[in-house]
Amino acid sequence: MIKSVKSFVLHHGRKLKKKHKLFDIIYQFFLHFYNDSLYRNSIFLILSTFVMSGVGFFFWIIAARVYNAQQVGITTTILSITGLISSISLFGFNVSLISYLPLSMTKNKIINSSLILNVVGTLFISLIYFIGIQYFSESMMFIRNNGIFCTLFIVYTVSIGLSGLFDSVFIAYRSTHNILIKTCLFSLIRIVLPFLLFYFGTLGLFGSIAIAGIVSCIFSVVILIKQYHYIFCFEVDKKSIKEMAYFSLGNYVAGFISSLPGFILPIIILNNLGSDMSAYFYMAFMIIALLNIIPKSLAQSLFAEGSHSGTILKSSLKKVGYFSFAIMIPCVLITFFFGQYVLHFFGKAYAIESFMLLRIMSISVIFVTVNLIGESILNIRKEIKTLVFFSVFNASLVLGLSFVFIHLGLSGIGIAWIIAQGSTSLLYIIYYAHHYLDTFSRNV
Repeated sequence: MIKSVKSFVLHHGRKLKKKHKLFDIIYQFFLHFYNDSLYRNSIFLILSTFVMSGVGFFFWIIAARVYNAQQVGITTTILSITGLISSISLFGFNVSLISYLPLSMTKNKIINSSLILNVVGTLFISLIYFIGIQYFSESMMFIRNNGIFCTLFIVYTVSIGLSGLFDSVFIAYRSTHNILIKTCLFSLIRIVLPFLLFYFGTLGLFGSIAIAGIVSCIFSVVILIKQYHYIFCFEVDKKSIKEMAYFSLGNYVAGFISSLPGFILPIIILNNLGSDMSAYFYMAFMIIALLNIIPKSLAQSLFAEGSHSGTILKSSLKKVGYFSFAIMIPCVLITFFFGQYVLHFFGKAYAIESFMLLRIMSISVIFVTVNLIGESILNIRKEIKTLVFFSVFNASLVLGLSFVFIHLGLSGIGIAWIIAQGSTSLLYIIYYAHHYLDTFSRNV
C-alpha cells in the first residue's frame, strides 16, 4: 500500500512538477520526509494514533445511540479490566523489543520469547481475576459464567498485549506504516460490527471491539511472516530474556511510576474539590494527552533510530528537536488561545471551568516534549536506574505540589503540573550537559 502511494506520487510528480512550481515544492517536501526514516515513522505513528482516537470518538457515539447506557457502561468497564491486565502482562518487553531487535542476530527468538511470556502472564493474571472476581467486581460475574463471553474476554485480552508487542516490532523495524494500516483495519471493523451484532446486547458491543482487535492482531502476524520472514516457535530463549530482563523491568517500573499521576490526580481532585471538578479536570487532561501524542511518537522514532545505529546521532537529535517544536509550538498556541471552543463541545460548564487548567497545561507540552526525548536517550544508552529516578522525580513532584496548590482549585493542579514538567526538563538538560554533551555522535 505504502509503496504504491509512493510510486503514484513519484510517477505523477515528475510530470507535474515541471509545470507547476507549487507542486514542485510539495513534491520535494514529500520526498524529503518520506526518504527520512525518522520523519516517516514519526508521521505514521502520529496518524495511526489520531485515527484510533478519532474513529474511537465516533464509535462511542454510535454505541451510545445503538445500545443502551447499561450495555455501554458494562462494556467500558470490561475494556478497562482487559486493558489493565494486558498492560501489567507486557513486563516492559514492548520497550525492550525496540531496543534489542535492530542489532540482534536472533530476532525470531527475541520476538517469540517476548510473545510467549506475555501470553503466559496474561493467562495467569486473567485466571487470578476470574478466581477473585466476586471480590474484585461482583457485577462482572456474568463474564465467568458465560462460556462465550469468558473465551472472548481471554482471547481479546491476549490480543491486546500481543498487538502492543507487534507495534514495538514494527517500530524497531522502522516500518510504522504497518501500524497505521493495522489501526485502520481495526477501526473499520469496530465501526461496522456494532450494527451487525446489535441483537447480542453487551456481548455484541464488546464482541465488536474484541473481534476487531483479534483480526488486527492476526494481520500483524501475517505481515511479519510475509515481509520479515518471521517464524513462530514455542520456545523461550533464556539467554535473550536474561539479556533483556534488567532493561525490561526498569522500563516496566518507570512506566508504572510515570502513569501514577494520571490515576491519582482524579482521586485527589474528587476528595478535595468534588466530582464536578474531577470531570472538568478529565476533559482538559484528555486534550493534553492528545497533544502529547506528537512528541511521544517522535521520541519513539528517535529511540528506534538510536537502537539501529547503536548510538545517539547528533543529526537525529536535531531532526527530532526541530520537528517537535515546529509542530508543538503552533499546537500549544492554538490550544492556549482557542481551546475554550473545543471544550464547548462537552458543555458550557466545561468551557468555563476547564479552560484555565487547559491553558496552563498546554504550555507544559513543551516541557513534556523535552522529557520524552530525554527518556528516549536514556533508553538508547540503557541507563535504566537514571530513567527510574527521573520517573520518580517527576511523579513525586506532580503529586506533592498538587497537595500544596489544591486550595487554588484546578488552576492549582495546573500550576503543580507545569512546575513538575519544567523542573524535570531542567534536570534533563543539566544532566546531559554535565555528562554526555561531548559524547553524542557527531555523525550528520
